[in-house]
Amino acid sequence: METIAAADCERVVKDRFEIDTSPEPMICVALFEAISALPPHSQRALAGTQIARDVRGRCGDRCPDIASALMSDATLAYYDMSRRALHVNDATFEGPRWKSGTPSPAQVDAYLAAVGVTWPDLVTRVRAIGGDVPADAPFGDVRVFDAITRRGGPTLMGGEPTLTELIRHELAHGVQSSFMQLPNIWTALTGWRMSDTGEVANVYDSQHSSTELPIVASRLVLGLPRGASTYQPASSGFPTRYAEFDPLEDYAESIRIVHRDPAALARISPVRFMIVATPALLRVPAARTAIVPGLKELLASREPWFAMRTIEWAGNAILPEAAALSDPRPLPVPADATESERQLITEAKLVVTIDGVTFRPTDEAFQRWFAAARVDLADMEAFERGLSDLAE
Repeated sequence: METIAAADCERVVKDRFEIDTSPEPMICVALFEAISALPPHSQRALAGTQIARDVRGRCGDRCPDIASALMSDATLAYYDMSRRALHVNDATFEGPRWKSGTPSPAQVDAYLAAVGVTWPDLVTRVRAIGGDVPADAPFGDVRVFDAITRRGGPTLMGGEPTLTELIRHELAHGVQSSFMQLPNIWTALTGWRMSDTGEVANVYDSQHSSTELPIVASRLVLGLPRGASTYQPASSGFPTRYAEFDPLEDYAESIRIVHRDPAALARISPVRFMIVATPALLRVPAARTAIVPGLKELLASREPWFAMRTIEWAGNAILPEAAALSDPRPLPVPADATESERQLITEAKLVVTIDGVTFRPTDEAFQRWFAAARVDLADMEAFERGLSDLAE
């Protein structure tokens, strides 16, 4: 891992990444380590990220309920996608604490109903995750909420992340905000669905929130089913329990884990590994078992354009194992494809050759892509004809 002397950090980070770390100098070295390990296109996407220093999490003392307050007080740092700002809270350095005061009995009742447990059961579950609370803690005891706040993060993330890991996780959200189609491509490749429709999750659909309901975080911390939620995940493949919260956190946790332990992510989810691993990480010997199964998923996926760009970017780091998936056959372009449709296929660059080895989507994946592209192209041409008619 590339690192830097603290005395040089602020200057180098500003010159190299256009990021001013003076609002919180204590994160400078960790930020340098986190961003320098990311691929060049991600580094460029993060250029100009703002650093903000906060006392508390997103909703502070204005949280609408206990679940939101728990998430807010437990938050070490967060990335504001709308403002392209990395917020660093007191909890980053002091550790998370419950700062939201004593909830009313009605608020506690509402929280228990939303989680789906009784107060004694809540206390038992909090003790099971390492919460230092007495078994007979009285109803509404703030020590229970403080324990959830302190133990929630490590429980969801599989331990205490280093400051560099924490910053890298948050920077991954910055990458998502710069490549706006990435979250929706991610959901299609990893099996996320909308809870209400069962359709592939659309993170930026105006009819849905882009993040999950806060109560889901409490349920995951306590080892309970997700229950009512915005999103429904696939049944497996998540690098940590926090990755099960929503598609955005799934991606950020995958980025964090692939840099901490590439072999672990390769074992847990080959397709996630193939998407987020750099060429250097692809070459880690213990992770190479993911190359063939990960590529199989990509080549058969609903996102063939993204799959081929992933293969193209990985380059010969996927060889020789990936040669078993070589397919030099022509794409099954329909005989009635129009000139415009054939041009679209050419521009999509769905055939990639690396060191003489040719890759392309499976027939089914291509046909699915072409059918959707044909509809989109027809709609666009009809729209353009309509504009021309109006102009006459």
